[in-house]
Amino acid sequence: MVKVHFTQDSVKTITVMENARLLDALLERNVPVKMFCGGKGLCATCHCYVTSNMDGLTPVTSQEALTLSILTGAKANSRLACQAHIIGGDIEVELPQGLYIES
Repeated sequence: MVKVHFTQDSVKTITVMENARLLDALLERNVPVKMFCGGKGLCATCHCYVTSNMDGLTPVTSQEALTLSILTGAKANSRLACQAHIIGGDIEVELPQGLYIES
């Protein structure tokens, strides 16, 4: 079991199985991820920033890199939660401002 800490909310730490996707932690935390592409790394609705232990995730896939390259607001620590599997150690995640807000 590994822990995913959310930087905006010091109370919210989610425990997931190793090799789970970051998306699983977002869903467990009840973040309203739209998942328009069905978790294929195409829509970027699950974009997040990994602020600690980026090496504890699987490498960025070519599809994920392509999607992130056209995403406004992407940074060096950006990941698509549907593509990033936790392979070792606890992870700290920051959610982009306004991305998950329904309008």
